[in-house]
Amino acid sequence: DSMFNISAAYTMSQINSLGAEWRNFLQLGNDSAFLTDFYQPLDYRQRYFVRPYASVEQQKRGLYFDGDRVAEYRFRENRAGLDLGVNLDVYGQARVGWLERRLRATLDTGDPLLPDSKREVGGVAAGLALDTQDFAFFPTKGYQAKLDYFEALRTSNQTGKYGRVEGRLNGAWSPGDLIFLGRVEGGQATNGTLPLGDAFSLGGQ
Repeated sequence: DSMFNISAAYTMSQINSLGAEWRNFLQLGNDSAFLTDFYQPLDYRQRYFVRPYASVEQQKRGLYFDGDRVAEYRFRENRAGLDLGVNLDVYGQARVGWLERRLRATLDTGDPLLPDSKREVGGVAAGLALDTQDFAFFPTKGYQAKLDYFEALRTSNQTGKYGRVEGRLNGAWSPGDLIFLGRVEGGQATNGTLPLGDAFSLGGQ
């Protein structure tokens, strides 16, 4: 039951006089995804920016009860949104905007009586990201902190509105020739009942 993914990224930088960037990411395998976003600064110092973005993602997740996996779902999510943000010097950024999402969860293996789920939601998305690590992929020092919040203000079914918040902290420390990497993350529903596509996973991938 091995998992394999192959991914590629392409960025066009300095598209205009304000330093706009167009970023694209493609991943194929167990977790497939295509993401694109256009980062447009609003001033020459690049303190403020606007960012339209869109993505299509598909992955498998297990559904567990009392420690046993009772089913496996295939989740598909389409996203489109627009952010307004501010860069926090060179260490991070804060953003807020509107996000439209289409969530679909289809039973792949398990009891056929378990339901599929489909929902379209729209709402406010906000985030804060800080990064002091020295390298993007193999850091030797520093930390990354990320906090994301979504409040669904429009839903396509009768299950009601909901909100969720999620945070993650990564750290790197290298005394001498050794490098220690640590990670902690968590989240919870702030109100309402989360759909299957927004449920949190516990441990591992």
